[in-house]
Amino acid sequence: EDAYAVAQNPALGLTAACIADGIGSHFGAALASQRCCQAFQEAIAALQAWSGDRVVDVFAEVQRQLANAFPDLPDSVDRDKSFGTTFLAAFDSPAQLIVGYTGNGGIHHLRGDFNTFPQSRPLPWASVNYLNPHSRPIDGKNMLYKWLSPGPPSSRTSPTVLTIGRDSDMVGDILVLCSDGIYSYDQTVVGVDGDDRVWVSGEETMRLLYPELAGFFAAGVYTAEALRVALERYLALLVARDLVDDDCTLAVIITAAAQRYHEAHLRSELQGAP
Repeated sequence: EDAYAVAQNPALGLTAACIADGIGSHFGAALASQRCCQAFQEAIAALQAWSGDRVVDVFAEVQRQLANAFPDLPDSVDRDKSFGTTFLAAFDSPAQLIVGYTGNGGIHHLRGDFNTFPQSRPLPWASVNYLNPHSRPIDGKNMLYKWLSPGPPSSRTSPTVLTIGRDSDMVGDILVLCSDGIYSYDQTVVGVDGDDRVWVSGEETMRLLYPELAGFFAAGVYTAEALRVALERYLALLVARDLVDDDCTLAVIITAAAQRYHEAHLRSELQGAP
């Protein structure tokens, strides 16, 4: 029930990516995620101008197209439980990085030098999840209260939007979007030890992702196809480790500054420079 898309608007210098995770309890969830991603590509291509304020407009257009795609339902189907999907998006423009989302999952911001920290650290400190899930406990379960669906526009479909200051001059930025099959903070284990100190567990699925991304950069071939191969290798590793209990989808944006940093770092290593 997952879907993804990459969208570009060359005239605006805008590249964007999205992932959608159809809500499993909804009628037509897989169709909803696919239609939203297609609508996202169309909305980005049609933009005449770009700023952070347009993110809400893009989400509204995606929701509108979703509503137009499925205007009628069988009488036995509850419209409020039909064609629902979470929706996560990241936007890379010359001026800024922006993320917007409804629902859950993960939006991880990595500094370009995430792979240079000691291997003794199981997780790099140069990675942070920006997605605070739209979920709340109801009858002992985490239940979403925001998602996209064909229903009338409301606060339920309005995204959370974050603008990220670029690191354009040093190590650059990397954004990783993932569906909740890979990571979602509403499933993170929180505990208390014998001294009454709170701890939060690290996520094994993310710990396995960082070495695969590091390997992609170390190979020095920075193409979409090479990245796809690295991500498919990562997903196969999740299956082999029995860490998959839901659909798993990723979308990755690597800024030009991050690519330049790794190209320079690789040249330095090949030349034997300190």
